[in-house]
Amino acid sequence: MKVRDIYNLLDKAAPFSLQDKSDNSGLLIGDLDRDVTKIALCLDVTSECIAEAVLKGANLIVTHHPIIRKPLSSISFSERVAQLIKHDIAVISAHTNFDMARMSDILLKYLGLSSDGADVLQPVHANGYGYGKFVDTETPFDADGFATRVKAALGCNIIRYTKGRDEIRRIAVCSGAGGDLYEAAIAKGCDALVTGDVKHNQWVGANAAGLALFDAGHFHTENVFCEEMQSVICARFGENAAFICDNSKDPVLYIVD
Repeated sequence: MKVRDIYNLLDKAAPFSLQDKSDNSGLLIGDLDRDVTKIALCLDVTSECIAEAVLKGANLIVTHHPIIRKPLSSISFSERVAQLIKHDIAVISAHTNFDMARMSDILLKYLGLSSDGADVLQPVHANGYGYGKFVDTETPFDADGFATRVKAALGCNIIRYTKGRDEIRRIAVCSGAGGDLYEAAIAKGCDALVTGDVKHNQWVGANAAGLALFDAGHFHTENVFCEEMQSVICARFGENAAFICDNSKDPVLYIVD
């Protein structure tokens, strides 16, 4: 297989044309005609993930977050981009295109909720793609019980949340920093929103509106990307084609009582 084969597979799964104008998804480092030995998967390209890729013989890294977001004015030999070039490792990132095409359905699946009939929370494209999804549940939840469910499903160290209403029936999800979608969730009649990186004013607004808002963290609401990518790639190119980096970890440390 070549880098082009992986690029085309990911483009079919989550078209790169969907990405935001400010995003930089796609092939960021390397050549499309390069042969691929093995693929390393991670949320972010860290120095630890690069070292692991080298150790395990991977010459392509597929990530969610792009390692290059803005034009580079200079590159130090110690920087990650230089490390990748030094070791001849290509990088493909599937960021906002993946967020809009697949991430919300994956989050719903992890939470044990069906994505059948789920609607887009904030449409972006005319074809219906956008950020977040919401779905009605047959069995209602309470905020405390649902917080426990989210924590266990996503492997979070902590969950921050508001109580909201007595019953949670319509649930919205948005990976990453989706706190600004709380008003859209309210407008869609949602009882709850699961996301990450919630800001103080968003907590206040959700509380005032009776929305149960759950902050499971940016990393944990998006780390599901790795398993999905492994499933997509290995289904096409064999079970040994790609591995999830052991060093793809939450960069934040917590004190948990």
